[in-house]
This record gives sequence, structure tokens and C-alpha cells, in this order.
Amino acid sequence: MTLAATEGRSPGGGLRTVLLAGLGYLVAALVLTYPLVVSPRTTIELGWGDPVLYVYLLAWGQHALLTDPLHVFDASFLFPTPNALSLSDHYLAVSWPLVPLAALGDPLLAHNLATLIGLVASGLGSFLLLRRLSVSPGVAWASGLLFAFLPWRLGQVGHPQLLQTGWLPLALVAFEAWRERPAAGRSAAFGAIAGSTFLASAYHGYAFFLFLAVYVPARLRKRPGSGEAGAGRRLSLHGLLATAGAGVVLAPSLLAYRAMKAELGEVNPLGLLARRGADLLDYLNPSSLSLVWGRFGQEGHPYSDVPWEMHAFPGVLPLCALAAGIVVALRGLTRRDGTGPRGGPVTAFTLAGLFLALVSLGPVVHAAGHRLPVPGPYELLYRLLPGFSALRVPARASFFVGLAGAALFGLLLESLRARTTGPVRHAVVVGGCALVLLDVWPHPLPYLRATEYLRLRSAMAATASRAARGADVVLPLDRRLNYAAPAASAGAFRPLLNGVSGYLPPSNGRAFDLLAQRGWGAEQALLLRRLGVTRVLLDRRLLASEPRDRIVRQLLAHAREVTSFDPIEDVEVLLVRWD
Repeated sequence: MTLAATEGRSPGGGLRTVLLAGLGYLVAALVLTYPLVVSPRTTIELGWGDPVLYVYLLAWGQHALLTDPLHVFDASFLFPTPNALSLSDHYLAVSWPLVPLAALGDPLLAHNLATLIGLVASGLGSFLLLRRLSVSPGVAWASGLLFAFLPWRLGQVGHPQLLQTGWLPLALVAFEAWRERPAAGRSAAFGAIAGSTFLASAYHGYAFFLFLAVYVPARLRKRPGSGEAGAGRRLSLHGLLATAGAGVVLAPSLLAYRAMKAELGEVNPLGLLARRGADLLDYLNPSSLSLVWGRFGQEGHPYSDVPWEMHAFPGVLPLCALAAGIVVALRGLTRRDGTGPRGGPVTAFTLAGLFLALVSLGPVVHAAGHRLPVPGPYELLYRLLPGFSALRVPARASFFVGLAGAALFGLLLESLRARTTGPVRHAVVVGGCALVLLDVWPHPLPYLRATEYLRLRSAMAATASRAARGADVVLPLDRRLNYAAPAASAGAFRPLLNGVSGYLPPSNGRAFDLLAQRGWGAEQALLLRRLGVTRVLLDRRLLASEPRDRIVRQLLAHAREVTSFDPIEDVEVLLVRWD
């Protein structure tokens, strides 16, 4: 059987097959994320940073859905900025479907469960995609395992939003279902699911749009019925329906982002982005967390100011599969009898993966740290595609090389399996699974105790019933505390001055600068009064006695009453009444 013939048959299987596949991915997720399963209530990726911020974003999205979904973008952190959620990924494609996790009452546990669910969904979505392309269950499971645990993900452990990728293969499943039997409902569903990728991660949303811009036309080359009369008109109609489905899902988020962009002005000049595009050799630069390949990686980088983002390595299997896909696609294009797989999935995944590899290089193409006089598509996209300039790290688009490579691995392995019989056929599947595990197996992941989050949450909970209505601030404005404070406030969601964003509005920037000054005086106290701050949390581990005393003196001088509580896990709480 040729590669061109691996599509078009009934995907087969049923609910039992899908459930067994999902159970297999769950077991893999529990094993490959070790030691997450040991302490899911107290540990998180890296112990602080973006993972703790996404604890808040998950909890806030669920809270807004249950209480006031029309004001979901007016998040409680970075007070008093309206539309504060648009300073980050909205994360609604994760928080809203997983709203039952809010019933746990434990934001950190909910986040860790969401991580596991995201990995399972990624594997299962890829499994369904390969089954839709008529790949056998065993091979489809191996391909899904590769996609769900790509070595690329190990370089992005600190970015939970980039690991929530289950929507991507599901969107391709919806497209393939439409391609097999076009219908209005299927067109709209494809658009809605594709749009949902943006609501999980703006990076993946934009990159997936570019991926589809290549994948969809490639797959339409040999679509059944494409030569019939009126086919072009029907195709245009279905395209409009898909756009409408995406628009319904995306319109609120896009309007919110547009409003925030107007406030922030120009961001991310091309010179900055040139330092954040992947080097060609970064595709051979694995994360140190990879058990087999980590020893060959480099933590430094010849030009990037964010070297930890430069691990574009998708795994050996995806790279080999992409190389084989190039050969197969070129061979098909040169056949004169028209039997080559020009409209087949191998060609589509290969072309889309290569295009996203070019995008990931950023506005300047580098090889071994040297600029090459070769133009790429990034600068054109930067100037023409609305909102594209807000993406700060072009190298993140390299994920889609892994997506394409994992799918190609499944298609190529299925072609090999179909050429064998008996025990050899089973050995091909088992061997494929073994190779995937070898490729993706990590060292124990850096799940560390979320110390600042846990301490602040204890102090907030202990004083919640005594605090007057108003806003909170955690001092000093340390970066670790600014990450932890929003997550610690989850549940009550009192307005909070603290927060973290790569794009801080001018009003928040001025307040941060003022409150971060060492010489606390009347100006800082009056700022808190103007903002309605009624609870001040002082981290005694980071705040020495002298600046702590200055803060208390200024509050006593300008407030009607200040009540101090004994430190709770070294966090002192001051309740302030101004009038």
C-alpha cells in the first residue's frame, strides 16, 4: 500500500478503543510528569513564575464563567487596570471547559490536574486525527504519545499555556471530517474549534492559523468532488461558514486585545524579535530535561536574550519523519502519472511544518549565530497580520514542526506496518511505541514547592473575614510575590495591585515604580488610599525591619486605623481603614 492510499478508508474503532487510548495517555502523563503525582496540592512547575500566574488565570476564568461571564476580561489582578486579562493569554479555552475543577476549592490542585488533562487531550486528539486518516489504532496511539510528550515541551515547562494543545489536532479532525463529507455544520465546527486554539494560547492560535493556511489548500488539491460544477462556489460558502464559526468564538477576545493594544501602543520592535527567533541549529538543541538527548543541548545562546526559549528540538523521530516527508512529497510531485500524494496528508503536513519552521526563525535568519542573507516570511507577517506584532518570541512557532513531525511519524509507520504481516506487523507497532518512549522520556521534571503562593494564601485566608471591602497589595513588589499574589487571591478575588505581564500599562508602571521605592513616604500612603487598599501584606522574609517600620508609620499617619496581625508564615497582614 502506498502512502497516498492510507486515507479514505473508514477510521474504524469505537468508544472502547478511544477510552483505552485515553487511559493509556493518562498513565503516560502520570509517569512522564513525575514527581507531579507525589504532591499535586503543593508543587508546581519551577515552583514560581508563569506556572503560578496560570493558576490564577485558570481560577479566574472559572470564577468569571460562574459569576459574571460578561466581565471576564476585567480580571482582579493589576488593579485598577480595566480589561487586565488582555495583558496575558485569556486561557478561556482551558478554564471554561474545565470549570468543574473549581469545585475542588484548591487552585493549585486544579492547575496540576488541568496540566494532566491537557496532555491526555493532546494525545487523544492526535490519536483521533490519525484514526481519521485511517491509521491503525496501535500506530495512531504511538503517534499521539509522541505529540503529547514531544521533547519540545520540556523546554517550555514554565509556560503551561503552550502545553495545552489538545484543540490543535481536534481542529484538524474537524477539517478532515468536513473534507470527507462537506456540510454546513462541519464547516462551522471546524472554524469554532480552530478559533479555540487562540483562547488557550495566542502564540499557538496565530501559528495554527499559518499552519492551516498551508495545510488546508494542500489537502484540498485532491478533495472528492473538487472538479464538479459549482464546486468553487460551494467551497467559498463553506469557507465563510468556517470563518463565521471562528469569529463567534474569537470576537470578544479580539476586541479585548484590540482595546488593550490601543492603550499600550507599539510593542516588540523587529530588532527585539530578531534576537528571539530560532537559529537553524536550535532544531538540534534539546532541553537538558530530555533523558536521552539532554546531554547534547546547550543552555547558552549566541544571540538570544531569552536562551531558555531556544530549544526548538522536537525530537529525533519528528525530525526524521519530516525529512522522509520531504522525500515522499518531492517524489510525488515528480510523478508524471498523477498518482503522487500531492493532496495527501504526508505532503500537507510536510509543507505546513516547513512553513512554520521558517516562521519560527523570526525576522532574521540565523545559522550557528550568523545572520544569513535570506529573507523569511516573518517581517511580512509582522507588518500585514493584525496583532501579530504582539507575539514576543517567534521561536515558539517551532512547536508546529513537532506537530507535523509526530503526524508524519504515524503516517510513515502505518505505511511500514501495512507492508508486513503476522508477528512482524505487531513488532512494528511495539517497536514504534518503544522508539517514541526513548525519544520523549524526560528526567524528573522540576516540580517544586510553591512556597510564596502557599504562604500568601494562608495569610489571606486567615484574615479574609476581618478585611474591609477594598483592594489588596503585597509588599515588597518582588517578582516572585507578583507572580504568587494573584494565585493566592483566587477564590475571594479581591482587587489586587500585584501581577505580572510583559506589557505593563503606564498607570500600573507608575504605581509599581512608586511603591518599589526604598524611601516610603506620604506619597506612597496616599496612593494606597486613592486606590482603596484596605489590606496590606508584608513579606517579612523579603522586607527588612527598617522599611517595614517606615511603611507602618506612614499608614498610621494617614489612615484612621491600622490593625496588625502576628505574621502568618512570615507574612504580616495590616488591615487599614482610611475614613
